[in-house]
Amino acid sequence: MKRKLATIGFSYLVGLICASFLPTDFLLIIAFSLLIVSVILWLLRRRAFALGLFSGGVALGVWLIYSVLAVQPVEALYGTTLEATGVITEKSMPQNDLCSYVVDAEFGGTKAKITFYGGDSDAERGDRISFTVKLSQLKDNADFSESAYYKSKGVVAKGILKSPVTIVEKGFDPFGFIRNYREYIRRKIKQALTGDEGSLICAMFLGDKSGLSLDVQNIIKRSGISHFTAVSGLHLTIAAHIIMTLFAATKFRKRNGIQFAVLLVTILWFMVFFNLSMSVIRSGIMLIIYYGAAPLHRKGDTLNSLGCAVLLVTLFSPYSCTDVGFLMSVLGTIGVGVVSPKVCALYKSKRFYKIRTAFTATVCAMLCTLPVSVVFGGISVVSPVTNIVLLPLFTAVMVCLVLFTFSGGLLAPMLLFAGLSAKAMLWIINFLGSLKYAYFPLDYDFIVPFFLIAALFIFAAAMLLKSAEKTVKAALISVMALAAMMIYSNYVNLNNTKITVYSDGNSGAVMVYGCKGSCVIATDSSAKTVAAVKEFMQNNFMDKLNVLVVQEDSYNNTGGWDKISCDCLVLPEEKGKYDISGEFTLTANGYSLLEFDGLRLSVSSIKESAPSAEISVIYGYKAKYDQSESPFTVYISKRMNEKTNAYYNSVSYMVKPDGSIREVIK
Repeated sequence: MKRKLATIGFSYLVGLICASFLPTDFLLIIAFSLLIVSVILWLLRRRAFALGLFSGGVALGVWLIYSVLAVQPVEALYGTTLEATGVITEKSMPQNDLCSYVVDAEFGGTKAKITFYGGDSDAERGDRISFTVKLSQLKDNADFSESAYYKSKGVVAKGILKSPVTIVEKGFDPFGFIRNYREYIRRKIKQALTGDEGSLICAMFLGDKSGLSLDVQNIIKRSGISHFTAVSGLHLTIAAHIIMTLFAATKFRKRNGIQFAVLLVTILWFMVFFNLSMSVIRSGIMLIIYYGAAPLHRKGDTLNSLGCAVLLVTLFSPYSCTDVGFLMSVLGTIGVGVVSPKVCALYKSKRFYKIRTAFTATVCAMLCTLPVSVVFGGISVVSPVTNIVLLPLFTAVMVCLVLFTFSGGLLAPMLLFAGLSAKAMLWIINFLGSLKYAYFPLDYDFIVPFFLIAALFIFAAAMLLKSAEKTVKAALISVMALAAMMIYSNYVNLNNTKITVYSDGNSGAVMVYGCKGSCVIATDSSAKTVAAVKEFMQNNFMDKLNVLVVQEDSYNNTGGWDKISCDCLVLPEEKGKYDISGEFTLTANGYSLLEFDGLRLSVSSIKESAPSAEISVIYGYKAKYDQSESPFTVYISKRMNEKTNAYYNSVSYMVKPDGSIREVIK
């Protein structure tokens, strides 16, 4: 049987992913059933299927044990305030006088990793601290997939700090020097490159996206190069190749053992430098296995190396299977390193071979990562072109930054060249990402079930037909089926009106769009709200709004709307009644009331009364209030702990011409 490690690693990963969706009560039964079936298949000499099912069954069992022993005891403490002690494993740089802490804590006899925000104390990584904290559940929101991000790091709860952080014992961070050196390099980049190019370089090289504006983040997503701003295997690969090139110029170039030892130290050093993210750990393990084959006189295999890396990562961190960056890294590697060579082997003509292989690798990576792209809300159709055009510039930036890092920050000309390359990248990104049909949203109800069925279909084709060509055809059939379903869904909803509610936790907007017209009612002029409206228009291929209403101007940023084209702009304090394309009627009177198809939609502050409506959107916070009597009520403030809150859920409504409403909450 070939590629045992690949079979074990990927089956184990699939088992963990399935376990994350299944009720805990059924995991033991399913795991036991899979183990029995695997034994039967092994006796029938169907070794590949048996090994895969056995690995999947073990994964279900591991998930169950981890949940029972590590997660459920902490879940039982949600809502309680406890005194705790623990060792700081992560501490972020201060922002607005607050730091994010991750602590390996002990409270009430229970041990667990937790995260909380606190003041910038003198405590550093490795220090043992004491504190009082109120535990709560990790919860995703509109800005951040909190649960998936932290659970992949082994963090199972967040807390609200109820006391100052007190240092019990000073500790030692074995990687402190490398992390401080990373911060030194970041400061050097920001000092030398103060524009958007500096922020882009920090995002590409260090994974620090804090300096990117909301508009730049959106255009990067639309261009299909979000993976460029996530530290991944490419960073380690470039560092490894530079070391290999330099080593080839020495007299030790034929000493495989010495070469591998130097390479191993470099990879491990950069893994810590790049903050040990799941995708970096996966890549580091894979590179070590791949390059370690030569000293052992074995041939490196991409799929086996990847399978082994996946197994090692997920074995010690089961929840890493929910980390989007890790999954994108694994699937992208399969697309580039496994699927693409198979497809390129089918080419009969060698004309423009390098261009075609580069294009094929990009398309294969895009198709393989398509299921995870649902998390980002859509797919970029210009991604293949953007990646091919930008890859040389991206590689140049990475090489310059790796050399700059190796030099201790002394090779300043490297930063200059990297900055020029980044500026060129920004120009190309802005051009391609701004194209009207560059990006298609995937916000359909059937997307998740479709990808599950498509994954099973492609997997079955690969296992049963045992043909790379036929497996590729199965994948293409799935893509065509997805396109057909999207076209049909758009046709069915052609005469419907869609209402989408956005919240950033404090402010938000209600966006109404259909064949009868378009209207956006923004609660205020915050930068995030303005950016959300721009993104909404781009995703729906709109050049202009019929009406834009700004209810309040808490941020004194009314000018932020000047880049959004609209027929009518209603500013705060303006009152009146407006007709929208002969189909909508808008009343502005401190609140906004939109009427169409016999339906009433109101947007109002919680501190003010609003007319009755079928759909009520309420912003602001009030400790005691009378609940809205509307059939559908949505709250925008994250402090309003209601069932339907647009900050914690994606909330939209589909209104048919007869006035019937379908609520969609994700």
